Amino acid sequence: MSKSDNIQLALSGSAAIDDGFLGRADPTLIKALLSEIEHELEVREKGERALEDVPEPRPLKREEWPTRDYTLVQRWRYRRIADFMKNPDLIVDEYSNDPIRFICHWLDIYEPRNAGKGLPTRMPFLLFQRQAELIQFFHACVLEESNGLVEKSRDMGATWCGVGYSVWMWLFVNGTTIGWGSANANKLDRLGDSNSIFEKIRLTIRGLAEVFKPTGFHENKHLMHMRITNPENGNAIIGDVGDNIGRGGRTSVYFVDEAAYLDHPELVEASLSETTRTRIDISSVSGPGTIFHRTRQSGVVWKPGGKIYKDRANVFLLDWRDHPEKDEEWAAARKAAFEAKGLLHVYAREIERDYAATATGVIIKPEWFDAAINAHKKLDLDFTKGRTTAGLDVADEGAAVNACVVAQHRLVSECQHWGARDTAITARKALIICKPYAPLDLQYDCIGIGAGIKAECNRLKDMGLMPEGINLVPWRAGDNVQDPFERVIKNDDKSPMNRDFFLNLRAQAWWSVSRLFYNTWRMVTQHRVDSEEEEVTFDPSEMIAIDASKIDTGTLHRLRDELIQVTATQATQKLKMAIEKAPDGAPSPNLADALIMALFPMPRVVTGSTSAFVAPRIIRG
Repeated sequence: MSKSDNIQLALSGSAAIDDGFLGRADPTLIKALLSEIEHELEVREKGERALEDVPEPRPLKREEWPTRDYTLVQRWRYRRIADFMKNPDLIVDEYSNDPIRFICHWLDIYEPRNAGKGLPTRMPFLLFQRQAELIQFFHACVLEESNGLVEKSRDMGATWCGVGYSVWMWLFVNGTTIGWGSANANKLDRLGDSNSIFEKIRLTIRGLAEVFKPTGFHENKHLMHMRITNPENGNAIIGDVGDNIGRGGRTSVYFVDEAAYLDHPELVEASLSETTRTRIDISSVSGPGTIFHRTRQSGVVWKPGGKIYKDRANVFLLDWRDHPEKDEEWAAARKAAFEAKGLLHVYAREIERDYAATATGVIIKPEWFDAAINAHKKLDLDFTKGRTTAGLDVADEGAAVNACVVAQHRLVSECQHWGARDTAITARKALIICKPYAPLDLQYDCIGIGAGIKAECNRLKDMGLMPEGINLVPWRAGDNVQDPFERVIKNDDKSPMNRDFFLNLRAQAWWSVSRLFYNTWRMVTQHRVDSEEEEVTFDPSEMIAIDASKIDTGTLHRLRDELIQVTATQATQKLKMAIEKAPDGAPSPNLADALIMALFPMPRVVTGSTSAFVAPRIIRG
């Protein structure tokens, strides 16, 4: 008998597995199936009666984690599924009271970061020990109808654990409605985006073997946007966004994802207190004093098998040290990566769970400014190869002054201020400063009194007096961020997106310019954040130089004072980075604002690149 005949014979005597279970060319499943076939052939050839035992999937201890074998999990599934297909009633007997075993046995997770690394993007959900304890915590809170709070380090799989537990309840706990809420609609449900919670749920349910799916279940009918229904038992998983969290109806348990970042947590508190028996907040930490922080501080840290309290929050701590793949070396590398980008406070908050690590300090340090003075001469580099932009900040009240700064790409060549209150005079003064550097974009603060700048320039244009090559660009500090879906740390998929990190354009611009100063300081001083770093090297486009020969000493001192008075803070409960420009008693930093506008050019549309169907091509300085 040929080998192909042997394989066909082995398959005919093996458990039938449908295409939905095998997935589409999943390498782990294919490898497992081939291993089973080869093993069955070997057993038959030797005349043995029983197959070799394959270990039952279970939560793994730290020392076991490196040797985990997803192929063995699939082989175990392959064998066990035959029993359930013959007698589906066994499923309820085995799993209706044991979410951990069901998750380890039959659920998959999706990891898109494995794409391109030779690793499967879909794999069995093998829990490590602390994740299994988190599932125990969820279950204990639900059984006792009490509230829980999960304080977590970033990237610990807490949301996947919540998804796994939700799917288990959806299948096995009759009469259940599970709620999920998030401050951000895209984080809650965005079709095709595996980072969103409901897409994780849909992926999990789709990956189930058919024998586990409810009778009458159809994906197109029951896996809807923010609503997953079970036609067999009437269960549902529903979602609400922002202030509507808890208003979608009564639930048995309600998970609030990133609860520390809700816009109006008081409204959510009021809604959920009336509509759910169990609320579980899952979040990385935010700043001190938020409702999430106060709830955590007044709660009781739960230990496996311990008491669940009804009169206060039960707290589960999920620290990066609980993850079997993370050690001190990993933490040091992550810390160095954040520090290199000036985001050490983000590392402290999101990895070390430090509530006090909000960015409340000076955003541009004095030594960084000093390093930028004549940096083009210190480093013997050309900082002018790029777009020339000017920034104009218009005085509005009190002791404020008008200020204009010109940057030849990354070389600050002009920095002037004056006290005129007439916007017409201010506009003409700015044009005189900018004219020698044309062509350039003159970015001006267009809010409030600054709107008069455009009117005066239009008048000058009508009279034929407008200098050639100067293009006026309105700059609105309160606008939404630029490049919202780009990562704060480029090419780092664990770094937050701009839209999630910065409150507005002002915060993004100040942070961006602070990076120019920081990089310059590192380059000038050869400051190394990594002991293995041989030489600090940055391109001039990543730095800033201030030409002290063209700016008087008094103006330089004033610019320095204004820059170092500005602080970064988390001014909202979303904990997005905001800018505090003028502490009590300090003057408005007009020179500093003009510098920021000059060094953070707004995107511009390339002439002739637009059509009715194609988005404009954007260029940034």
